[in-house]
Amino acid sequence: MIDGSGLLHRAWHACKKNRGAEGSRFFSFFRDLVDSEHPSHFAIAFDPPRAGLYRVSVDPNYKGHRPDAPEGQSDFFDLIRKGCREAGVPTFVDPQWEADDVLGTLAQLPADEVVICSTDKDMAQLITNRVRIYDPQGRRHWNEEHAQAMYGVQIKQIPDLLAIQGDRADNIPGVPGVGKRGAQKILAELGTVEDIIDSGLYEGMEEKLALYKDLTLIRTDLDHGVALADLAVRQLRHDVPALKVLSARAAIRQLSSVLCP
Repeated sequence: MIDGSGLLHRAWHACKKNRGAEGSRFFSFFRDLVDSEHPSHFAIAFDPPRAGLYRVSVDPNYKGHRPDAPEGQSDFFDLIRKGCREAGVPTFVDPQWEADDVLGTLAQLPADEVVICSTDKDMAQLITNRVRIYDPQGRRHWNEEHAQAMYGVQIKQIPDLLAIQGDRADNIPGVPGVGKRGAQKILAELGTVEDIIDSGLYEGMEEKLALYKDLTLIRTDLDHGVALADLAVRQLRHDVPALKVLSARAAIRQLSSVLCP
């Protein structure tokens, strides 16, 4: 399960001095992930436009601090998504939900083992005894032990921790004056944001805390109508228009040969 939006940004920034090579670099990164994990099934998910997100509808400030995309980036992103679909990659974009939520939902399919490829540390909340995270930049796998050591709380409490301490990356302020250690201590004593609200600990913050928990919780129950068999690895098509525009036909051939040697 691949976080396509993260891979897009990585490819874009890797080609600052070589504009026009982003498509080839994207599929080369994709190939490296496949070569590392040797999957029997695969899928890639991308973020939709920010304006249509559920999280923005309940909090207009969500990710509102991020700068506008540089010239040409949006067109490149659109072309990559189109190229993935045309090539036959199982590709998902939900108009209301982010790639994280789509991957979190697909991870519930009945596979013996699921690897989510993402650099987003918030994805650690999806880890179970059969779901792990692979960070393609750090080239390391995260399991339950690693995630709990990093966050200092149970896996299921990660959204609660982020709601209380805040998450700068997503413009979630958290509870004023409470940092990571304070949030860890409170959660060790009370358990969840809902328990904290019931306790009356942060009087006047009840609605905001509930909102922050809603924003930090990755969904795992979207209605996607996908079966595991739909994601089986396959030979990819390389002679498609989007890949020609991206100059990525050679890269997709290499990806296809790794998927189906």
